Amino acid sequence: MVQIDENYCKHFEARTQAAKALALKTEVRQRFLEANGCKDDQSFDSLWNRIKNKIQIQEGEVRIVAQNGTPKFSLTGSMMTLSDFIQSLKQDLISGKSFLN
Repeated sequence: MVQIDENYCKHFEARTQAAKALALKTEVRQRFLEANGCKDDQSFDSLWNRIKNKIQIQEGEVRIVAQNGTPKFSLTGSMMTLSDFIQSLKQDLISGKSFLN
């Protein structure tokens, strides 16, 4: 019986993580659309694959992190928001190609 309970827990933990990842991707996609829109879903998916490791959910909040996992900060010294991050992507030479303008 204990083995079955552990398997159920692992199964539901995996489903919870998958649901969080999908919710995060959906939120980021919505923010991109609000910020001027992506050219198409394919360009968003390509961009998502490049940036998804820089966006995490920590303590129920979306956080932008550096490669080493530390939080990124804006020029004003506050923690970088998803909107700040998207604006920085629009200005990036490579990532900016995913946006219409």
